[in-house]
Amino acid sequence: MSEGSACTRDAELLHRDLFGLGFQKCIGYLPCGFLEKMSLDIEDVMRQLTAIGLLVNLVPEHKCGVFRGAVYACHKEALDSLISQNKTIVEQAGWPTDAKLFFEMVGERWISEDSNPKLYAVIGKAFGNARFVENDEA
Repeated sequence: MSEGSACTRDAELLHRDLFGLGFQKCIGYLPCGFLEKMSLDIEDVMRQLTAIGLLVNLVPEHKCGVFRGAVYACHKEALDSLISQNKTIVEQAGWPTDAKLFFEMVGERWISEDSNPKLYAVIGKAFGNARFVENDEA
């Protein structure tokens, strides 16, 4: 792979997983190491995400399990809508129905498909995982 195509791929990931959030994918994240590899300042990326109206959360490695931590971003209006559509599932799982609190929990708490398949599907939809969006399992 050429350096140019690697840069294009990295830019596409940056857009898809952080800057391009909306109703199809309302939560995304990228590892801090990936952003640093792209020569991006993490604080600057977070300011830019906030400036376009996204919620932002810098989650340390010990909470998210991602080596060196990760920057999570969220389109609040889209997540509000998803939670509203799945309110019973979210409440039964003991998770907050407030989008900001739900978003923060996603970055810091691991849910397995085996432990709670319905909540797992809601979170999968939030991340725009085609498996859950196309099959509408949540």
